[in-house]
Amino acid sequence: EWVTFLLGQGVSCEQPDAAGRTPVHIAIELGLIPILEQFRVKAKFDFRKQDEEGQLPIHWAAAAGQQETIEWLLANKAG
Repeated sequence: EWVTFLLGQGVSCEQPDAAGRTPVHIAIELGLIPILEQFRVKAKFDFRKQDEEGQLPIHWAAAAGQQETIEWLLANKAG
């Protein structure tokens, strides 16, 4: 899978784009739970980490209306 490949090449799931959004932000906003799971397991991303505005990933999911993602975050102790 491409996420595994990119992480294996040293690409960070925390590297922001020109708008300041990271791959984690985008995956949360789109509800891409399988990708979030890879970030959690393979990249050891801390989903309890606040962004520059003090927001947690669960806040991003709520703002995007991603109920399933919120439930996944809570189930993985990220809320």
